[in-house]
Amino acid sequence: METEFIFRHMDATEGLKAHTQQKIEKLQKHMMRPTHMKVIFSMERFMHRVDITFHEEHEVFHALGETNDMYASIDQAMHSLEEQLRRYRDRMKDHKNYPRSKEGKLRGAGDLHDTPHLSAAETYYEQHTPAAVTETRKKKKRA
Repeated sequence: METEFIFRHMDATEGLKAHTQQKIEKLQKHMMRPTHMKVIFSMERFMHRVDITFHEEHEVFHALGETNDMYASIDQAMHSLEEQLRRYRDRMKDHKNYPRSKEGKLRGAGDLHDTPHLSAAETYYEQHTPAAVTETRKKKKRA
């Protein structure tokens, strides 16, 4: 994954890059197909801001951290990004409970055609046969 660091209104430091890179490595467990990440560090008066844009294959995630300390801003933005990635990964999960292997699928399909549950139903209907109903029609008398 390509990571781009941009520093605005401040000097570039290796400490900030290393801290951010360490946090990105912890996010790897939530990433599916990362392609590009852009991290923008900026400073406005006393406010330190970190703006992170993360591109996956078909999605773009964005997080912003603003505090009085740059390291706390990085942590805040990474936490927000981690939550977004976790929610996205949970949405993308397949929630169906299919057997994992082809053999398991075939074995599961064979269970539908076994006869033990059918024989119990047949014996029930044999014991409880409906009563025969006969109909008779009455002829109307003509006057």
